[in-house]
Amino acid sequence: MLVGSSSHMLDGKNRMRIPAAFKDDMAGPIIMSVSVNGCIAVYTEEVYDELFSSYKNVHAFDAKTQARYSKIFRYTFPVAEDNQGRILVPEELRKYAGIKKELVTVGKLNHLEIWAPDRLDSLDGGEAYEDIFSGLFEASKNDNDKNGI
Repeated sequence: MLVGSSSHMLDGKNRMRIPAAFKDDMAGPIIMSVSVNGCIAVYTEEVYDELFSSYKNVHAFDAKTQARYSKIFRYTFPVAEDNQGRILVPEELRKYAGIKKELVTVGKLNHLEIWAPDRLDSLDGGEAYEDIFSGLFEASKNDNDKNGI
């Protein structure tokens, strides 16, 4: 399970290491892509395939949905570790996420997020944890209602 965070920096060639705490859960081929809130998502190939499996059901002539997937897939990159365990963070993704040198890697159960520290900090907004948990509870109730649970 991927939880917690780690602050670190890109090297001079815009490479990073997957933090040791996350390394075992991120074994195998890795996919980097744009994600919500202006961060980079890092998935194992298995998780990425599962997440985007619904694309297989999109009709070829559904222009709006095809365009949305094209926008996401355009900024999705398979990445591989070099012999020293570093991965290149593609320029397009660094620009999208506002990452210059410093970054924060956050575990999100089945994938990682890579953030520019200031962008991650801006998510806080001063919301109390009680309000955060209450909002998550309401969202899960709505999901359960939608699914008939």
